[in-house]
Amino acid sequence: MDRGQTCQEETFGPRQLLLHKSGALLMRSMPMATQTQAKHRRALPLSCVNHISRNCTDLQEATRFYENLLGFVQVQRPGSLDFDGVWLFNYGIGVHLLQAPEGSNQKFRNLEIDPRADHLSFQCAGEITAVEQKLEENGVKYLRRQVEEGGIFVDQLFFLDPDGFMIEVCNCENLQVVPLTTSYSGPLHMPQQQHHFLEFPACSFPTFTSSVQQPGFGLSH
Repeated sequence: MDRGQTCQEETFGPRQLLLHKSGALLMRSMPMATQTQAKHRRALPLSCVNHISRNCTDLQEATRFYENLLGFVQVQRPGSLDFDGVWLFNYGIGVHLLQAPEGSNQKFRNLEIDPRADHLSFQCAGEITAVEQKLEENGVKYLRRQVEEGGIFVDQLFFLDPDGFMIEVCNCENLQVVPLTTSYSGPLHMPQQQHHFLEFPACSFPTFTSSVQQPGFGLSH
């Protein structure tokens, strides 16, 4: 018995181990396509990404950034939450900003723009040059990259929010999503609208393509 098998057995109790081994034997006897489908059925019943959550050293400054530059809209936050925060929503995803405790260690902040760092990526709705212009108008430092696959080019813009979290805007939809397995016959799930909205009053929200600098926006405020 090798060490990998020993570690595996240490993870399960006697009955769980028996069931685990039985399942493994059953999987090995299945055709590859059936195995892949069985694994998919065991996955969690998920539908889409709901939100991301980020700690902020300055909640108001971070809120201005996500509202005025990225076009997010503040939405109602449950009153039972007993800590400071702001909930924002747009583009089918929520951003939950949390006020970090005073004096908390912020060593996780990115000091340089590194495309390999953890980041949140948005698909560009239009020309990537319009995003680039908007970043320059607002004095936001950014890094531009271009990748290529099979003659198809993808433009990427990377920049940081006020707490040093990486943001990307790209036209990655230029690339097809190609599953690397040929044995899975089920569909890949696309996000569906899961939110219930009240109608917004007539007003305009800042967008990437606006040529007018948004009032009140500034990383130093």
